[in-house]
Amino acid sequence: MRILIPDLGYPDADLEREVAGSDVTVDFYKWEPGIVAQITEESWRECNGLVLYEKIPVTPEIMTKLDNIKVVVRAGVGFDNVDIKGFGAMGIPVCNVPDYGTMDVAEHAIGLMLGLTRGITEHDARLMTDPVGEWMFHTPPIKRRILG
Repeated sequence: MRILIPDLGYPDADLEREVAGSDVTVDFYKWEPGIVAQITEESWRECNGLVLYEKIPVTPEIMTKLDNIKVVVRAGVGFDNVDIKGFGAMGIPVCNVPDYGTMDVAEHAIGLMLGLTRGITEHDARLMTDPVGEWMFHTPPIKRRILG
């Protein structure tokens, strides 16, 4: 089996290779502008699985190169760079990772909510503008409050 990752966001695919196992070849290309032109015809034509992040839209030109494709996986939530209907017409399943980043998004939202409630950005701005002046202001405690 051969997997192609055409838009990896980091410099190596060690984790992917470890998870895939020794009987799977993982071709990967670290994302950079113009990377599609650098991907070999062999990588496109021989891959059985295509793992996509958000950087490369799968064009009809790319789809015609996927001679041995069996599955397409969008390594993220959305399908905005994948032609689901086109792959469906080819009989190729397209999957995504619907829970990708949900904990990160939730933690970020809570952090922003707490930051706004406690006035952290306002405190920071006042302190940066006038470090010795009257920059203190009262923010109500969060205890016994409902946020959200």
